[in-house]
Amino acid sequence: MNNKGKNTENLFKRFLNEGYIKIQLLDKSDIYSLRKEVKTKMGRILKKYNFKIKVKNLQNYHKFVKKNDKVHKILMNPDSRFINLKSSIEKKLKIRLSNLFFKFWGHKQFQFSWIGDLKKKKQLKYHATGFRIARPDVERNSDVTPMHIDKNAGGIINKTNDFLITIWIPLIGFSNKYTLKLSPKSHKVSHQIKFSQGKKITYGVPKEYSKKFKFFRPNMKLGECLVFSSNLLHGSSNNLGKLSRLSLDCRAINIKKLNIKKLNNK
Repeated sequence: MNNKGKNTENLFKRFLNEGYIKIQLLDKSDIYSLRKEVKTKMGRILKKYNFKIKVKNLQNYHKFVKKNDKVHKILMNPDSRFINLKSSIEKKLKIRLSNLFFKFWGHKQFQFSWIGDLKKKKQLKYHATGFRIARPDVERNSDVTPMHIDKNAGGIINKTNDFLITIWIPLIGFSNKYTLKLSPKSHKVSHQIKFSQGKKITYGVPKEYSKKFKFFRPNMKLGECLVFSSNLLHGSSNNLGKLSRLSLDCRAINIKKLNIKKLNNK
């Protein structure tokens, strides 16, 4: 086995044991390009509402919106908070992850997509990734998602844990004051909690439930990403720094496991 094969094997073992890995997937130029794409998309969104982005650097986004939740909610609407992945970046992600995913799924047939609510139109985007901004205010819980797992993404209850893998990509904010809070090895637990209330799928898990698990936030470098299981507990990651945090949620969909085209056309 060559060094590349050994490296893949070690990453796979860590992924199976911990439920996540931290891995260098992108370059400095990729991160800068993605920041620019997000800013451009934000400008297009706000233009429809006669707002203009007056911030040169997205790390100062909080100074632009201040406490204007109206603007922030517009930008964080699932209908629009996504960007298309450049083919060069998507190709790079596929090349660097395909061997790992093959070890997990037994094939390399996966698709990077942005999933909002599969019961609504235009909330499933191919070759795309969602973005999220969190302002530096520990009390501003509306900027972050509650503790949750991703296996029910799209509002559909899934009994298996292998239909998607999440790639979390920080674009601004790399220390543990900014990064994603996650619970190692929680993917091994069959989370016996109620994820549905009538016809509605609940997104987060109860706080009392999450208290049973240990969490941590990794220090990361520019270009490093978190790749984790759809059954791993994560979220509730308040921005404890002084800058606005910007990150991407990229879903690698197991095409053989879930026919997302069929679901989206219902």
